[in-house]
Amino acid sequence: MSDSRQNGDSKQAPVYTLVEGRPVNDPRGRNRPPRNKPKGGQLALLEDTQLIDTLAHFPRERILERLVHAKAAGAWGEFEVTHDFPKITSAAFLSEVGKKTKVLARLSPP
Repeated sequence: MSDSRQNGDSKQAPVYTLVEGRPVNDPRGRNRPPRNKPKGGQLALLEDTQLIDTLAHFPRERILERLVHAKAAGAWGEFEVTHDFPKITSAAFLSEVGKKTKVLARLSPP
């Protein structure tokens, strides 16, 4: 190893590799078929191992299953403005002190 690389003074471009260690010339390059449609997008090929490798290492978020029969309760009531809010909002139902607005609140457990 040369002295410049040991000291960290090397000006060479970093070498990008896939998981198995194979070097990649252009980390942003993609292997795609030519476009056939004038306004359509491009397709990804299964032989584009770099793209598949990148997508395989994206963090995956667990999407919770939606409850079909969610439990909740509702309550009808009246909201009364007790303070003046012209600096905070321009909402019509908060326009004047003492104004009452009918509301429905939905309460559900976490």
